[in-house]
Amino acid sequence: MMQSEYMDQSGKPLPEIMHELNGFRLAIGVNRRDFWIEQSKDIRRRDGVNCHRLSNSLASDAIYCVSNNTVKSSKHITLGMTVKNLTSSRKMINILNRLGHCCNYNTLEELETEATISSVNRSQICLPDIIQSPSLSTGVAFDNFDRYVDTLTGKDTLHDTVGIIYQN
Repeated sequence: MMQSEYMDQSGKPLPEIMHELNGFRLAIGVNRRDFWIEQSKDIRRRDGVNCHRLSNSLASDAIYCVSNNTVKSSKHITLGMTVKNLTSSRKMINILNRLGHCCNYNTLEELETEATISSVNRSQICLPDIIQSPSLSTGVAFDNFDRYVDTLTGKDTLHDTVGIIYQN
């Protein structure tokens, strides 16, 4: 029953704007979420924010599992992208994927590429405070900052890119 309900949602499009991904909710359904909440023995904790967050997480995992990884919830996308950006570890993403907690590495790469393409197509790469006008002069500068790069292993090094944009 649960699998057939959620297989119909596999064609649901992802939001076009990346920051709307947190608001993107798969129709978990009150019954599925309440199933996990009812397992709590402490009645006082059932209404807590932590209990609802964890029950939504478990319901998302259940949907991801029964749909054979075809229905992706916001949890599976955002957790995968967060871990990928924090650790840059393909192995870590694959471990989490095998445990059913996030999308696989290739899917995350495809989603990041699509997000980049959609932002370029919208031509809103510039910050909203910058006025795009040919009569205004605009300066942009970026610098690659590398620190402690003279190590044999490459560990404990810092690589950062900072940028500034200014307008007259």
